[in-house]
Amino acid sequence: MSGPSIFVENLNLAYEGNTILEGVTTEFHSGECHVIMGPMVEAKLLWFAPSWD
Repeated sequence: MSGPSIFVENLNLAYEGNTILEGVTTEFHSGECHVIMGPMVEAKLLWFAPSWD
């Protein structure tokens, strides 16, 4: 099953007081794997991959 598509508008994300993502607007199409990367903060990577059962 491929699942629904997801639309994100004006996404902001901070981790431990550091801005990782700011003002992201995008659509994630169903049946695809997606990775969102912000600036590296102490060699940490943000990973997003929805799983639809």
